[in-house]
Amino acid sequence: MKLRTTKWWMSLNLIALSFAFTAPSMAHYTHPAPTVPVKFPVRQEVLPNALSVSIYLHKLPCTGGQSAWSYVTDGFSKFKQPELVMTIEKHAAESKSAYPSDPIEFFKSLSGLAAQGNVVRAGSSTRLGEGGEVFIAKQFRGTIYLPAEQLEGVTLPKDALAVVPVTAEELDACDIGGATRVVGRLSQQSQFYPFPTWCDRKRESVFTKGEIEVMKMEPVSQAPTAMIYGAGIIADKDKLSMSVPQAVRDDLNQKLKELPQDTPFRLNLSLDPRANAYYVWEVQQATAVTAKGSDASLMSGSFVMVMPGVKTSQFGPYKDGFMLMLTNEDLSKFKDAVSNGKDCVLESTTNGAYKSFEVKFGK
Repeated sequence: MKLRTTKWWMSLNLIALSFAFTAPSMAHYTHPAPTVPVKFPVRQEVLPNALSVSIYLHKLPCTGGQSAWSYVTDGFSKFKQPELVMTIEKHAAESKSAYPSDPIEFFKSLSGLAAQGNVVRAGSSTRLGEGGEVFIAKQFRGTIYLPAEQLEGVTLPKDALAVVPVTAEELDACDIGGATRVVGRLSQQSQFYPFPTWCDRKRESVFTKGEIEVMKMEPVSQAPTAMIYGAGIIADKDKLSMSVPQAVRDDLNQKLKELPQDTPFRLNLSLDPRANAYYVWEVQQATAVTAKGSDASLMSGSFVMVMPGVKTSQFGPYKDGFMLMLTNEDLSKFKDAVSNGKDCVLESTTNGAYKSFEVKFGK
């Protein structure tokens, strides 16, 4: 589905959780940035009586404490979509009032999608069509959506989502391994835990084309996959613990019914909030990022790979996620727990890395 603009056409493919749809175009960003001093926050009406954006100037929570502009929307909630925030790091030579207009135009285009019921959620991504004009910076070809982190001096709506510009390779990695696989590399690049929700317009892609080709060929990438953003998993000593908030339990339950019953499948997850470290995908062997001062005792992963039909259940780490080798009986127990919303524990009698796997349901 395309929408003509005053300048040119651009198609967007919005990938929300486990479904995809093609959406209208987005116009070239032509509005000039202000050249006179302004008082922050600046409020701009994007669509009359429908969508506005407040622009804040503030410091980032990274070591250098660089300045940034944050663009916070007001109006998406009427479409049952979380409000959005996009944060752009300010270059040292830029005037405080020279904030880019790209985020404003992006929100304007996205509002048309939301009005049609095409809303974005945490873990979703937006892919821009090929051949369009520069978006934020020449290397960026779309965005991913993450739970917004509180920023000093910025008023955020409840449950707002951070809009993070990403490259073509990062979008490919998100399609394969989920948003958590991408943010691990972003955390390494920025040296910020758990991950940066702002955009450095000078940064390079955190994945190469060669790495994406390797990623596509991995056996775990060949399995049927469901995105369950909001659920997470940690390794805690000798046990694996999967947390499933009630808000995503129904989605997980439905996905488990749709996935193959007797072949391996994969669940892409979000970073578990209980974690103090998490695995990061690499070609050979996963590395990790850790919170400052962390002992990495609560390690999270980006996915769970389930292999049913084994004789004895066994659990272990695999790349930047975890492997659950389950007997048919234990697989049924896992699915029943999700269906009923009741905590359960599966035990392993082998010499695997973990002795048990538990599922816990939060509020």
